[in-house]
Amino acid sequence: MPLFLNLLFAKSTAMKKYSVAILLLLLLVVSYRKPDHFPSKHFTIQALAPGVWAVINNDAYGHAICNAGIIDLGNKTVVFDPLMNIDAANDLKRAATELTKRPVTIVINSHYHNDHIRGNQVFVPGASIISTEWTRNQMSISEPEEIAWEKQNAGKYLAEAKQKLKTVSGMEKEELPMWIGYYEGMLLSHPVLKTTIPDLTFSDSLWIHGSNRSIKLLECKNGHTGSDVILLLPKEGIAFMG
Repeated sequence: MPLFLNLLFAKSTAMKKYSVAILLLLLLVVSYRKPDHFPSKHFTIQALAPGVWAVINNDAYGHAICNAGIIDLGNKTVVFDPLMNIDAANDLKRAATELTKRPVTIVINSHYHNDHIRGNQVFVPGASIISTEWTRNQMSISEPEEIAWEKQNAGKYLAEAKQKLKTVSGMEKEELPMWIGYYEGMLLSHPVLKTTIPDLTFSDSLWIHGSNRSIKLLECKNGHTGSDVILLLPKEGIAFMG
């Protein structure tokens, strides 16, 4: 197996186990939950509480890549992590607008990795993009470099993943559709991609107050990246982690 796929599979397996653990914890502590049906091939939506939804990536060729959150503050609509690719982010924007009956006004980037930030451009103008100061600075450095690298290499990696799908089995075969969706969505987005960095930043913590509920953004340093944001809903006992 090429080294890049070995690394990707190892990272994907660890992240998947961690994400499953977090999701199970949420389902245990939240008593209100029902599926919300929104027609997108990129994700499904799960209600966690009244006015709070988890957006779950379809890892069988979907283009969302990361998971996201939608929170209705009463007079504001918040999206936590706007997904990776433009087609998936457009679906997320429509879903958030339909569920909360208002446009998205706040988008939060949990960290600087491409799958958590590239949907930003779909929500502006109209929404403020919020991250930590560290994440904003890192995004402005890393995104141009990553996009340049992807334009040179994504097509090759997509072809390798599609070819490998024909010969492997087990866990490798199960995870390859996610990576095929990753590179396919990336290549589709590149012609229209515009790096959109946050216009509001904070350090340590930030409260955002709405007419019906408040959320707390908490900066965690030197974890998954040098600066990661956790979104807390204290009354509901829910946390969104990037």
